[in-house]
Amino acid sequence: EVLRLISAGLDLPCVAKTLALSPKTVATHRRNLLRRLAVSNDVQLASCGRQMGLVTGFE
Repeated sequence: EVLRLISAGLDLPCVAKTLALSPKTVATHRRNLLRRLAVSNDVQLASCGRQMGLVTGFE
């Protein structure tokens, strides 16, 4: 869900509010996604998620 919302263009506070999580929790999930997918920013994260089929519907 965090990846999907980041890919939709939401910033971390909006993602946190949408998922009823703390901003720190969302930041941790984002940091882990960046590390695991070996990318350095949200644009690359979204692109990688789309290429892997993890995120759809935002073309």
